[in-house]
Amino acid sequence: MKTAKSGLLKNNFFKLTVVFFLVRTLVTGINGFAGSHLADYLATVPGVEIFGITKSRDSDLGNLLGVKSRVKLFACDITGKRKLKKTIQEIAPDFVLHLAGQANIPASWKSPNETFRSNVLGTLNLLEAINDSGTDPKIHLASSSEVYGKVKKTELPVTEQSLLCPFTPYGESKAEMEFLGKYFHQSFGLKVFITRAFNHSGPRSQEHYILSDWSKQVALIEKGEKRFLSVGNLNTQRDFSDVRDVVRAYWLALKKGKAGEAYNVCSGRGIAMKEILSKIKCSAKVKISVKVDKKKFRPTDLKIIFGSNKKIARQTGWKPKINFDRTIRDNLDYWREKVR
Repeated sequence: MKTAKSGLLKNNFFKLTVVFFLVRTLVTGINGFAGSHLADYLATVPGVEIFGITKSRDSDLGNLLGVKSRVKLFACDITGKRKLKKTIQEIAPDFVLHLAGQANIPASWKSPNETFRSNVLGTLNLLEAINDSGTDPKIHLASSSEVYGKVKKTELPVTEQSLLCPFTPYGESKAEMEFLGKYFHQSFGLKVFITRAFNHSGPRSQEHYILSDWSKQVALIEKGEKRFLSVGNLNTQRDFSDVRDVVRAYWLALKKGKAGEAYNVCSGRGIAMKEILSKIKCSAKVKISVKVDKKKFRPTDLKIIFGSNKKIARQTGWKPKINFDRTIRDNLDYWREKVR
């Protein structure tokens, strides 16, 4: 016969067991575009305790409104080694997903020193802090397709075996970040996993990215505050995914991938800018007039690039789930709300 005491002990044991198996998961740059979507995703994963690093106490936390109560935040500039080491020791994470850094390609040309300081020195500090902390977490480094640089059409789709030949300061900084990750994996046994995300978009993306730029302009046109949509080079093709699919890939690569390996995160096909423009115009609530602005052309623009996602699909089971039309609609709705 069960007693009230035995029932209470059983319930307490169950609670202790659940707490014991909580996975302490740290996201750097958690309040950014991808970081906030990763926090949203982790909040749906059972048994995950979420920790986040922001650059300062004054960092904008607007992207985290939906999950802020679930996240334990630490203000820490990753370019400062001492405080970062103390933060890692305090959190003692089981998983680390490193998304902090400078991700604006045009800005990397204007300020390459800051780009390398953030992306390379910041990653070095993080890896050293983990190595010195006595913890043994799985570490995800968010790299980029920009590490591949200029790819010939005959070499498409890009695979993980393709040559790394970046041609922007941002791409070079990400390649250096990867080399650091592999060095710490091979020399010190750190469990480092690398993803190379191709173009991705979704709500909260900064407006200097093309889909957000166009979506914001359309929202302003609908509001009557702008006359036409200003675009750049429409004769290019890129590989686009939804950010919510991309952050799920980050998690699966960490959970099911192989340490020391790199994984492309992409749709596996190129989509023309002209086609994207047509989709955005069809989703607009008013007729959209378009004007091509030569100032928006990039001198180093690739005509076409897309990747292969076979490796990550084979090893982790990941595949894109969100249709690109939904990505466009959600982008437009986000900017309509922003400019309202």
